Amino acid sequence: MTNKTMTLKQKITLNLFADSMIAIAFFTVDKWSVRVILILVVIYKYYYFITKIKTVKASK
Repeated sequence: MTNKTMTLKQKITLNLFADSMIAIAFFTVDKWSVRVILILVVIYKYYYFITKIKTVKASK
């Protein structure tokens, strides 16, 4: 992906899917260290999506 832009719908869809996969892992793992890493991954994911990937309007 050379163009770092996505529509708001694409961002929301991708984040919901990724969050659901991370949530499954979070609730099935018993080790607190893995849970901390998963939380850090979620924080970085939102940081990256908010600051690095620009939101464009959907073309109709």
